[in-house]
Amino acid sequence: MFKTNVDRVGNNETEKNCCWPYVVEELFEWEYDDFLQAYMPTLRNLHHVQLVLVAFGLLGNFLALLTLICSKKMQSPSFLYHKALLLANLIFCVNYTCVQGVDRRHSNDSQEDSFGINEQFVFQTYVAAYYSGVLKSVIASACGYMANYMCLLISLDRFSGMILYRCYLRFNNHTVSWRLITICVLLSIVVHSWAAWIETSVVDISLVARTSTDNGSSGSLAASNESEICCYTWVRNVDYSPIVGGLIRTKDVLNLVTRLFCALLLTIFTVGTLYAYIARAKRRKRFRLAANGAKTSAQRSRTKSLFILMTVAVVLFYTENLPREGKRILQLIYPLNRVVDRMSNRNLPVDERLHNFKLMLYLHQYSQLWLNLFAVVNHSLHFYCNLALNNVFRKESWKTITHCFFSFTTMAKGRRMSQNLTDSVDNWAMAGKASEKQCITDNAQWIQAFYEDELETHILHCAYCFCAKEVCPANLICPIVCCPNQCSATMHQCKLKEHLAELCPLERVACINATYGCPVKLLRRDRGKHLSNCPASVLQCNMERMRQLLPLAQRLYLRGTTPSGCGSDHLDLCLALSDQRKWAQERCQLEAKNGLLSDNDLEERNDSADNVLSPVSQECVLCKQDPGSQHLHIVGAMGACGNPVSSEPTKKAATTPEPFYIKHGLQLSLTTEFQAMHRPKASNSVTVRCGQLLRRDQYSDHAKSVHADVVNSMEWMLARCPMYLHGCDMMVTRVLPAKGRLLYSEWSDSLVLRHDCEPRPAAAMGSKAPTLTDLPVEVLQTILTQLDSTSMLALSLVNKRLRETTQHYLLDKGMVEYRWVRRSDQANGWKEDGLRWTFAKSFEPVRRWIVRPAKELCDHLRICPYLNPVVHEERVPVLTFVLPSSR
Repeated sequence: MFKTNVDRVGNNETEKNCCWPYVVEELFEWEYDDFLQAYMPTLRNLHHVQLVLVAFGLLGNFLALLTLICSKKMQSPSFLYHKALLLANLIFCVNYTCVQGVDRRHSNDSQEDSFGINEQFVFQTYVAAYYSGVLKSVIASACGYMANYMCLLISLDRFSGMILYRCYLRFNNHTVSWRLITICVLLSIVVHSWAAWIETSVVDISLVARTSTDNGSSGSLAASNESEICCYTWVRNVDYSPIVGGLIRTKDVLNLVTRLFCALLLTIFTVGTLYAYIARAKRRKRFRLAANGAKTSAQRSRTKSLFILMTVAVVLFYTENLPREGKRILQLIYPLNRVVDRMSNRNLPVDERLHNFKLMLYLHQYSQLWLNLFAVVNHSLHFYCNLALNNVFRKESWKTITHCFFSFTTMAKGRRMSQNLTDSVDNWAMAGKASEKQCITDNAQWIQAFYEDELETHILHCAYCFCAKEVCPANLICPIVCCPNQCSATMHQCKLKEHLAELCPLERVACINATYGCPVKLLRRDRGKHLSNCPASVLQCNMERMRQLLPLAQRLYLRGTTPSGCGSDHLDLCLALSDQRKWAQERCQLEAKNGLLSDNDLEERNDSADNVLSPVSQECVLCKQDPGSQHLHIVGAMGACGNPVSSEPTKKAATTPEPFYIKHGLQLSLTTEFQAMHRPKASNSVTVRCGQLLRRDQYSDHAKSVHADVVNSMEWMLARCPMYLHGCDMMVTRVLPAKGRLLYSEWSDSLVLRHDCEPRPAAAMGSKAPTLTDLPVEVLQTILTQLDSTSMLALSLVNKRLRETTQHYLLDKGMVEYRWVRRSDQANGWKEDGLRWTFAKSFEPVRRWIVRPAKELCDHLRICPYLNPVVHEERVPVLTFVLPSSR
C-alpha cells in the first residue's frame, strides 16, 4: 500500500523539480488516504478494547453494589470495604492485561497481520496515545469510585480508620509483611513505568526507526525523503524555542515522578487493606474491647489521615493528565501558528504561501482525528483564517453558517462564501500556478465583499467587540477602544461613557450611601466591603427591657422627696434611674398629645371603682359590707358567701415606699425583666427601649458587651447587701473586665470602660506639667487612634483644638445623619436641615472578664448598721408533725 506511494514519488521526481508545491500537496493527499486506510481497522479494534474496559468497570461497580446490598454483615461495613478494594485492584490488573493483549495481537510476526514500517508507525503512535488516555481514565474512575465508597463506609464504621495502624501491630509475621510490601511496590513501579514509557517514548522510537530506514534506501527515495515524511513527523521535528523544549522535557520528568508517587500511595493503601482483611478475625474481639473513650479521638484522627491519603492519590491522578495534554497542545499549536504567520506574510512567494495553506488544512484534519483539539486550535488562529476556513475546519457539518465567535450572531453570507471556498480548494489539485493565483485572488475578493456587506455592520453592533480586534477596518465610524482604567474591557467608543458610569469595576464612584451623607469615593468593586464601615450606615438599637412600677400611692409619696446621688459604679441603680427618665419623658409627650389624666385623678377613679357593686353582688350581704369580696361570686367560690367572714375592711397597700427608693427617688424596680412579645404586658410594668444610634460595625459589639454581658447579667455581676431596701449602699462587683472597670456616664447616658492606670499626685508632676493640648500633633494623633467612640466624643467637647483634631477620625469612628427641624409653614411636618456628624456612644468590646470572690460582702454583714436580727426567746417549732403531741 505504501510502496505504491514510493513509486509515484520516483516517477514524479522530474515533476517535483519543476513544480515542488504541487508534488508536496499530492503527497499529502496520498499519505492522508493511506493513513485513513490504516486508521479505520485500528479504530474498530480500539472500540472493541474500549467496550471491554467499560464492561469490566461496570461489572466491578455492579459486584461491589451487589455485595453491599446482599451482605448479611451490614453491621460491619469495613469487611465490605476490604472486599470492594480487592475487587477494584483486580479490575485494575485486568485493564492492563487487555491493553497488553491487544498490543501483542497487532504486533505479531505473521505474514497476514504484519505491518510495514509506515503502517507500524501509524498504529503504534495512535495505540500509545489512545491506550494511555483510556487507561488513565479508567484508573481515575476507579480511584474516584474507591474514594466515594471509602467516604460512605468511614461514616458508618468508626474502626476503619485504624486499619493501617492496627494491621501492622496485630499481624504476627512481620517478615512476610515487609516482603509482600516490597513485591507490591516494585510491581506497581514497573507497571506504571511501562505505561509512562509507552506514552513518551514509542513515538520517538518509531520516528528514529523510520528515519534510519529511509536513509538506507535508494537515491530517489533519499531525494523525496523530505516530501514523504508524514505531517506528524514534521510536527515532532520542528525547531521549538528553548522555553518550549524545556517545558516539554520538564513535563516528561514530572509525568514519570507523579506516576511513581501515585503508585506508591495506592500500593501502601492496597497492602494495608490486604493485611486488615487477613487479620480481621484475630482483631475483632480486641477492637471491641478497645472501643472506649480514651481511644476514640485517636481512631478519628487516623480516619482523617486515611481519607486525606486517598484523596491526594485521586487528585494526583486527575492532575497528571494536564501536563500530558499541555505537551500535545504545544506540539500542535506551535507549528500551526508558524504556518499561519507564514501564510499571511505577503513578502513570501505565492507558491510558498499556498504550500503553507495546504499544510495548515492537513494539520487541522490531523488534530481533529487524533487529538480532538479542534476548540483549542480554533481559538489559536486569527479571525481571518477562522472566518475563511470555517467550513473546511468543521468536517462534521458541511453546511455550517458562519457565527460570531462570542455572541454567536448568524451571518447569512457564510454559506455561500464557504461553498465557493470549498470549490476553489477542490480545483487547486487539477490546475496550474495561474489557476492557483486566480483562486487566491477570488478568495480575497469574496472576503472583501463579505466585510463590506455584513461583517462591518455586525462589528458596529456586536455587544462583545472582541471579534473585531483583528479584522476591524480602519474607516469605522465608531472605532474600538480599551477602557482607560485598564480593566481589560474592549468596546466601541460610543459605549465608553456608559461603561465607565455603570460597569467598570476600577472606576472611582461615590458610596452607595452618598445620599445619606457619606463623602467617600472608592472603586466600584469595593463598595460592598465599604458598607460595613460606612459612617452613613447608622443603626438604632431596638433592645428592650421591662421594669415593674411601684404602687401609685408610693409614687405619689416620692414626688415630694429630694433624691440623693449615687456612684457611677452602681450600674443597676444608674440604669434604673436612666430608664425612669426615659419613661417620664415618653409619658409627658403622651399627656401633651392625648390629654391624659394625672396621677391624682387616676387614684380617685380607682378608689371609687372599689366601692361600686356589680349587679350580681347587689343582693349579697357580705358584698354590701365589704365591696372587696365580690370575687367570691366567680364559679367555684359561690358557696363561700354563706360562710361567716370578718366585717373589717381590707387593708390597703402601704403608702410609704422602702427607704432605698425614698433615698434615690426611684419609682421603678431595681431589677429588669424580659417578657416574650406574644404575651400581654402587665398594667404595672414599663417597657424601655435602648435607642442608641450606632455604626454598623459597632452594633454587634454593643449588643454583646452592653445587653448580653451587662444588662442581662446585672444581678450576677453586682452583689448588694441584703439590707439594701432599708438604706444600705454596700455593693461589690463580682465580674470585672480584664483591664478596667465599667462605669456609668451621666452626661452621655451610656456605659463607658475605664482602663486601670496608676494615678500620679499633682505634686510629683510639678506646677508646669504638660497637658494634653501641649502635646505635638503626631503624638496626639497616635493617642486618638487607640480611643473608642465614647472617649472621642468626650475629648471633642474639651476645647476647640481637640475638637478640630478629632474631626479627622469621623470617617473611621464617627457617623453622619440628617438633622430634622419642624416646618414653619405647616403645623405638622419636618424638613432636612443639613448633616450632623458625631461619635457613637459605644465603648470598645470587652474580650475577657475576670470573676473575683465577694468576701467583702461577707465581712460587711457582721458590722452592717441596718441589720436588725430577730431574736426568739423561746424555741419555735417549724415542723409541727415532729412535736410529740402530733404523733
